[in-house]
Amino acid sequence: MIRNLTLDFVTNVEPSRVSRLVSSLGPGLRVSGAVSPIASPTSPCPSRLRGEGGRTLGGDHKDAIRIFQWNCRGIRHNLSSLLSVAMNYDVFCIQETLLKQTNNLHIKGFKIFRKDIVQPGDRGVCLFIREGIICDSVSFDNVSHKSVEYLVVKISLKELDTLTIVNLYRHPGLDTPVSFYRSIFNELRPLKHFLILGDFNAHHPVWGCKRHSLASGRLLAAVEEIDLIILNEGTPTLLHPSPNAVSVIDLVIASPQLAPLCDVSVQSDTHGSDHYPVITALGARACLRSKFCYRYCFLRSNFSCTFTALDLASTASRPVSAGMRWATSVQHLKYLISKGRKIAIIMAVLSSVTWGSHPGLLLTIYRAVFRSAVEYGCQFFVWSPANADFVKLQRLQYRVIRKAMGYRISTPINVMLAEAKEHNFSNRLDYAASRFIYKAMANKFSMVYSSLEEMEIAAVQRNRKAEAIKTFRLFKHYVLSRHEESIVHRSTYPPAFWHTYEVSSLGIAYIQDMQGCDKKDNLSLIKADFYHRSFSYRQGAVSFYTDGSRNLEGAVGAAVYSPDMEGTVEHRLPPETSIFSAEL
Repeated sequence: MIRNLTLDFVTNVEPSRVSRLVSSLGPGLRVSGAVSPIASPTSPCPSRLRGEGGRTLGGDHKDAIRIFQWNCRGIRHNLSSLLSVAMNYDVFCIQETLLKQTNNLHIKGFKIFRKDIVQPGDRGVCLFIREGIICDSVSFDNVSHKSVEYLVVKISLKELDTLTIVNLYRHPGLDTPVSFYRSIFNELRPLKHFLILGDFNAHHPVWGCKRHSLASGRLLAAVEEIDLIILNEGTPTLLHPSPNAVSVIDLVIASPQLAPLCDVSVQSDTHGSDHYPVITALGARACLRSKFCYRYCFLRSNFSCTFTALDLASTASRPVSAGMRWATSVQHLKYLISKGRKIAIIMAVLSSVTWGSHPGLLLTIYRAVFRSAVEYGCQFFVWSPANADFVKLQRLQYRVIRKAMGYRISTPINVMLAEAKEHNFSNRLDYAASRFIYKAMANKFSMVYSSLEEMEIAAVQRNRKAEAIKTFRLFKHYVLSRHEESIVHRSTYPPAFWHTYEVSSLGIAYIQDMQGCDKKDNLSLIKADFYHRSFSYRQGAVSFYTDGSRNLEGAVGAAVYSPDMEGTVEHRLPPETSIFSAEL
């Protein structure tokens, strides 16, 4: 029970509601200031109740639980805005997430509770709670209606009982009966401290709107039945095209015991949505999970060594300036040009011998010596195709390939690259960086992929993110490929090590006495000889027969047949596949 609490300057409040609030808070409550009835239906919502003494919300809000409530109208499109303020709040109550069950969503440092779209017309809601806070989801099995989507989460508090938060979204085009509100309020009634917040899509003068809707009347009736308190101050929460329209539909409803501890405000920035975020500061401290930390005992003689190591680590981790990165990139490009000229001389010598040279051998030398040197470090170096030095490097590539293939100077470059099955360096470097991203994505604990995720979180401003994409090839391909993370199989170690060493290192033993068949012999004799020779091997084993062939139309196919498993697998291969590839 809260005692010695002073409510000062409570204006524009119905006397009956004040008396109910006083009786619910218990004895020892002193009320100062003038209490006046509501003047007109268009008057603003009653002022907030501010407490002095006892357990009330302080002005600095240092120990307060900060709740960010927002109808984002699609969380994936506005994720950058959410990440920019993530460190300032403990709980995020988001409505209209537009997330399906196949969509992945993760904010580092937060635990997520989601209710996604499962049928047409759903909008989705979710809750983010900072990691370390003890929390759990709550299910109201018998409370549901097609017009409302909601999530319930409970948070453990230090001084008070458990805090229950209901994140709710009501569809504006559907009718919500008052029985639903009564049902959900009855589930919460045994609890002392709970908050119901979200987009109710209900207009009423009591909380600051200029008009009255049918849905708001039902909501207000259910609220007054159990003496709940609406904490909104009348500040608009919906961006309306008309400057004179006032729309307050994002509400915060609190239990009588919790209301004096809450401070509600509305931000002035919509962050890309048409709803203003509503901030609720709760004057209570959340219970945190115990975290085990190692403690090392250093001797005084080891301090100097430790400080030296820390100084070296801090020096190594200092950010490299843009000028230094540019100088390193130019230096590396000039090194590649110098190396390419030497390779071009070697290729010219090898291709000018009197007995001739094989183009495949020369291309192998080019790929092993020149192309590999260019691809090394391509994830970090970015060169513009219009750069003069990069143009020199591309011309060296064309020169080396021309020598290897034996083409004249008049041969078009696109024809030469197509015959050599090579790409220009711009496309090749992008391809190598993309493969590296997918390889890192396949590892659940990849340090590279985690660093790229942290880099995306840090680059919250649009111009900074565009600059990072422009100057960092690896980050560019991360942004292009991150949406495929849900369909990429991710594991803690490579798939090659999924099986035991005996299985992965098992070699195939070839049977030598099964050879020696002549196709000119009688087919019946060949089959009889095969069954005779393979009889001992087929006992207790599963037989597989493989073959590759080409039909009269030129199509190549491969097939696998198993009489023991009574199954056949047939596959038509691409037109460029040879019969030798099919046999493999």
